[in-house]
Amino acid sequence: GCLDGQPNMDDNDSLPLPFEDFYVTMGESSLRESFRLLACFKKDMHKVETYLRVANCRRSLDSNCTL
Repeated sequence: GCLDGQPNMDDNDSLPLPFEDFYVTMGESSLRESFRLLACFKKDMHKVETYLRVANCRRSLDSNCTL
């Protein structure tokens, strides 16, 4: 049921947790590769954030925008 629009999580004891045994089943090389991919993703997201800041600055009427 729902309480104040929020689902009741008490009935979900039988559901497995997502990624419960993620680190247990992964080998050392797979884990290292996952961290490498996450590092690349972080760099890409920083580039996207910078691009969006520049685009928003150029779109605004205030041309004296600082990043």
